[in-house]
Amino acid sequence: MFRGARMKLNFRNKKVPLSFMATVSLIFIFLPTSVFATTSSTLNVKDFGATGDGVTDDAPAIERALNAVQSGGTVYIPTGIYRLATSSGQIQNGATDFDCALILGTANVIIRGDGEGLSILKLGDHTKMRMLAVVKDTTHSADNVIIQDLTFDGNKANRDGTVPYPGGDVVPNMLFGLNISAFQINEVEITSGLEDGVGCWACIDPIIKNIYSHDIGNAIVGASGISIAGTLGKGGVVKGNRLIRNGGPGLWVTGGATNVEISGNVIEYNFLSGIALGNPAESLSGIQILNNHLFGNGLARAAIGSFPEITPKPAISSTYIFDSIIEGNIIQGNGTDRISLRSNSSDDHICSNTNTTGVPTQILTDSTSSYDTNCPAQ
Repeated sequence: MFRGARMKLNFRNKKVPLSFMATVSLIFIFLPTSVFATTSSTLNVKDFGATGDGVTDDAPAIERALNAVQSGGTVYIPTGIYRLATSSGQIQNGATDFDCALILGTANVIIRGDGEGLSILKLGDHTKMRMLAVVKDTTHSADNVIIQDLTFDGNKANRDGTVPYPGGDVVPNMLFGLNISAFQINEVEITSGLEDGVGCWACIDPIIKNIYSHDIGNAIVGASGISIAGTLGKGGVVKGNRLIRNGGPGLWVTGGATNVEISGNVIEYNFLSGIALGNPAESLSGIQILNNHLFGNGLARAAIGSFPEITPKPAISSTYIFDSIIEGNIIQGNGTDRISLRSNSSDDHICSNTNTTGVPTQILTDSTSSYDTNCPAQ
């Protein structure tokens, strides 16, 4: 009805009858919402053959939409359960190629659904692949990508998690960003995978906010709610997330990452430390850990089969970190309510971390590490 129509109204120096204005208002009030909700730059995956019935393999149809979207566009995934059982290709991770159900390689794109628990992407039974890879490499050019209002379900009950990575059906991450700038994940639920919920590798200034990453991994395969490796730039942000009951640390930052703000997160009941930073081979710097709530992480575990007993872990475990701030965190009920600094950590500032009653958190260092209690104003 409105296609191609144009209307020009000129009210200058004229009195417009109130009845006319009321009519125009009613037209806009009763226009179908689809007129406003869908534009030429929004692609609905159902127009590409996706069903959302929880049975059909929808990966090929969704990948067609991801391949068709242009810079500045949106891929919309309506309410439904979209089974992903087919690989759209492989993305290299170090020296290994991993299958990915979905791959996005276009810049300036939004992938969105109708909300957590409504628009659900679910891995098929007995699959060994990532769910979604957003990639910048020699053949892909994704930057400035936003993922929001979706649930990613890794279906671990029907995948082999009886042996650790790289065995069984385990891959490194469920939702993966590689080498991209301004990667944003917001209002997303990630659950029931065998691998890290979100993995951001060599990303520049990623923003991961308001996600619920929970019940990922197990005592054998591990797996963290969020993992960040080699992240660069001036302002990576991990903020306002809930990281709960995951098989590894709630949050793992490693691979020489720099300048990441970790603030306002609720991190509870993860199998290892609530926050694990660094490794002995690659230093971290400019990490800010501010005003997080860490409870019930890193509790002891008895031996399971050939896997040894796990001793209690500190709430925040730091290895080889420099010029970082740990301040204002509430730490209680963890394996050990400690902040641990190891392996040449130095020039770090640790202040005002307590339990819920205000008792200061213990700070444990090895002989190679040091810190001060002079935290700069935030």
